Amino acid sequence: MYIKQSVGTGLPSAGRSFRFGTIALRAQEWLLSADVMGLKWLAVGVLAIQSALALVAAATLLMLHGDGAYFVYALSAGAPWALKWRDIADRASVYAFTVEPTALLAELFDLGPRAIAAWNGFIFYAFPALLFAIACSLVWRKNPKYLIFPIATYVLGSSLGYGFPSELLLAPGFLWIALFLVLNDRIGVGFLLAMAGLMFSHELAVPSAVIAGCLAVMRVQQSGRRGHAMLVAGVLVLLAAVLVAVLVRGGAGGSSANTLYVLDPRRVLNCPTLWLVGTVLIGGLVVLRKKPALFAVALVMALVSAPLLAKVFPGLNFEQGRYDSARSVLAVLMFALAAIFAVRPRPQLATRRAPVASVLALALAASMSAAAVFVGEWQEALAVVTRIATPAGGASQTVELPGPLTPGELAAINRVEFTWVLPFETAVLADGQVPRRLIFDGSVDYGFYCQRAAAASPERIPAAVLVSMRAYACSHVPPPVDSLQRRVRAAIKQWLHH
Repeated sequence: MYIKQSVGTGLPSAGRSFRFGTIALRAQEWLLSADVMGLKWLAVGVLAIQSALALVAAATLLMLHGDGAYFVYALSAGAPWALKWRDIADRASVYAFTVEPTALLAELFDLGPRAIAAWNGFIFYAFPALLFAIACSLVWRKNPKYLIFPIATYVLGSSLGYGFPSELLLAPGFLWIALFLVLNDRIGVGFLLAMAGLMFSHELAVPSAVIAGCLAVMRVQQSGRRGHAMLVAGVLVLLAAVLVAVLVRGGAGGSSANTLYVLDPRRVLNCPTLWLVGTVLIGGLVVLRKKPALFAVALVMALVSAPLLAKVFPGLNFEQGRYDSARSVLAVLMFALAAIFAVRPRPQLATRRAPVASVLALALAASMSAAAVFVGEWQEALAVVTRIATPAGGASQTVELPGPLTPGELAAINRVEFTWVLPFETAVLADGQVPRRLIFDGSVDYGFYCQRAAAASPERIPAAVLVSMRAYACSHVPPPVDSLQRRVRAAIKQWLHH
């Protein structure tokens, strides 16, 4: 099932120092040296935390943060595909497993916009937990040491992005289900469904999907089942062709630009949670290798780390990076761990147990500490927008930031960023009534909504609100952005005219 470390198989020989094959093998040996019982307890803990966070997302309407506010608005307006998802059709598995179930619940139980926000948030964060549980079940008895892979992916990747509904958060579950099915030599319908879910979760998951697909075909070929190998390869090629067709036909217009700056260090490194988790990870490795008895003390310190830092440094914002940075880190981490998984292990693995599970537990505690600070600040911002969305009993007043906000309220909203979603968030929080005010970010071009507004239905969002939002979106002209690119273009234009 593994990629051999020999010439002609895609990875360099293990005898070549500092080459990928050697590094991946050493990394694999270190990861697989973790204590199995510790891994099982940590896996249970990760699953419990993910389940709890899904409930937190529902209780705090966390789905209204960032792009999620527009996702919920599109659901409440009865046109999620037309208003949003047709532009990111290459992420169709997220639509199928999180949007459609929410829409079905809304229809069956006649849910209002706030209830839709709660259920959509719960489903969005509960579904990755379900995938995590399925992946762990595939190796729980026969190969429990491989639990380290989905655990590390969540702790060092997915957990960093909690609160921002990036479609990539669904990808790790599909990836490890697919790879563990290869490990168990069960390369059939279940594997192909997992691969479809992975490939259509996010374009950044495609590199990891390539590794999983190649590994599966190689495993079937090595077992002598050439016909089966050709069938699996054919289905994978068909899935890839469909994905390419969607991309070429413009079904990824809302996602193609994201890939261009996914590795921009200015965005990747702008994440206090990443720095905190990295510091705790390195510190834990150093301390626990020498004094494992200090684990309990280190765990308490990790749990209180973010609130203490926020108290000492008020300007530290644990919301930053939950979109750009976390998504980039997760994409790279998935690819790296999939590649490490694919390397054939040596017959004799290292017998010395490394404190892998303990260190990852500390990193998870630090990540959850930062998430708790972020959720608290999200609640403050949500309270501000809820006040704005108080039903008016008449027509809405369309205002632009800062509008009626006090300096403190404006600071709370700016701290959680993504002010472009404020009108959609306001419309949802009014819960089927006309809000006192619809507040817009005047620096944003809402032309994208103007082009799609006709698809919105007044079933849950009042017609008066839809009319006001469409009128603003179609008439508003945002001020020009003073960027370096714009200044360079202006200078060239002026030079050409002279």
